[in-house]
Amino acid sequence: MVWDSHMADPPLIRAFESRDYDRLASIEAAIDPSTSTTVDWLRERDQTRNPDHLHARLVAEHDGAVVGYGQVGHMWWAFHPRHFVMRLNVEPSHQGRGVGSTLFTRLLGVLSDWNPEMLATDTREDRPAAVRFLEQRGFTERNRRWESRLVLDEARLDRRRTLPVGFDVRTYEQEYAVRGDRLAKELHELEMDAARAEPAYEPGSEMVFEQFVANELDSRSFLPDGAFLAFDGERLVGVSRLQRERSRPDALHVGFTGVHPDYHGRGIASALKVRTIEYARAHGFHDIRTENDTRNVPMLRINEALGFRRGIAQIFFERKDF
Repeated sequence: MVWDSHMADPPLIRAFESRDYDRLASIEAAIDPSTSTTVDWLRERDQTRNPDHLHARLVAEHDGAVVGYGQVGHMWWAFHPRHFVMRLNVEPSHQGRGVGSTLFTRLLGVLSDWNPEMLATDTREDRPAAVRFLEQRGFTERNRRWESRLVLDEARLDRRRTLPVGFDVRTYEQEYAVRGDRLAKELHELEMDAARAEPAYEPGSEMVFEQFVANELDSRSFLPDGAFLAFDGERLVGVSRLQRERSRPDALHVGFTGVHPDYHGRGIASALKVRTIEYARAHGFHDIRTENDTRNVPMLRINEALGFRRGIAQIFFERKDF
């Protein structure tokens, strides 16, 4: 390893401690303020992690300050015993000095004890240095997701986007009062059915029910009155649910929008997304953010018709050579 002249000594790599949460949030905010996480959100994610899933987090210190961190572990949203995901974040002022390389090497050492079959990670397309970093370490591109953002004052709402006759829309809050805890199970089944029809779906990558509840429905980001459900009679067939944006109190994020494959092409997704926009406007929010696979043409068209503006793509990489 060749070290930058401004960092004569290699960084100290140590295990993450609870006192490091503030620095992790600060580093993410310095890298990208628009999508950074809060300390509370980081703590919540750690508290809801399945204790049976493997996970390790390391931090890099220089001159007594945390300047980067990395983590590797099972994917909570798509558990597979030999599939893992890695995250690396380095303070911008310390990038290009070997911090990320050192963290990567140490995390790869941890991973080697877990008999990995696949390691995933991602970065934005407008970060060529990060893309090169991953490609030089054996990662290849798997797919891309575009971020889109809708400024609510610019939304294009067409009142003709209504559900077909015989269908109804109710919020999760309203329906929970009727169905109770079984609604969570029905919603999980619907979302998994909808996800299987998406271009990025990989067999065996479904989120387990308990993790769905912990990370999606029991999260402080979840808005029960901002989760809109479509019903054909009493059958749940569509959903578009909003979440609080973790870095901005005036913004919302689309947690998931999907329709059961049996009901594609009937305008259900469009009608549900109109409801989310109306909700966001009524509650004084400024904008809504979402991400979609670049191959998911139907949803991209719906978003474009409603006024979402496409932004930077996130590139998802994987490595299978260990």
